[in-house]
Amino acid sequence: MNLHSLLLVRRPETDAQFRLAIGSYVEQYSNSVQIIKKKPSPKDPSDAGYSYENQCYVAAEFDHPYPCTNILWSPDMSSGARDLLATSGDYLRLWSMSDDGLGAGTLTAKKEALLNNVSYIDNIWIFSDFMITICL
Repeated sequence: MNLHSLLLVRRPETDAQFRLAIGSYVEQYSNSVQIIKKKPSPKDPSDAGYSYENQCYVAAEFDHPYPCTNILWSPDMSSGARDLLATSGDYLRLWSMSDDGLGAGTLTAKKEALLNNVSYIDNIWIFSDFMITICL
C-alpha cells in the first residue's frame, strides 16, 4: 500500500489509547483506509512474561473512493459522543467507528455522512483540507 495520509490519536479511553489511521494512495478510484491499534497489556497473569509492548495490528480496513487528502479523528469520546473519523478527497466523509463485538479489538466502520458542496457535476472538486471545531 502506498501511504498518502495518516493521523495518530492518543486518548485517555483504554480501548482507544493508541490508534493510527492510514489512507492509501493508488492512482485509481479504489483506495482504502486502515486503522492500526496497539495490542493491550495481557490481563491473564499466565501471559505476564510475554510483552505486548510496541506490537500493533490492523483493527479495521475499509474501502475509500480516491485517495484521502486528510484524515481526522473526533476529538474526545469522554462525553459519550460517538467515535467518528472524517476523511476528505472528492467529498468529505464521516465514518462511525465501533467495536465489532467479537472481543478481538477489531472495529467496524460505517459511513455516516457524505458531504458535498457542488450542486451539479462538471468537474470533481477535491477537498484538500478540513478542520473540526468544537463549540462548548
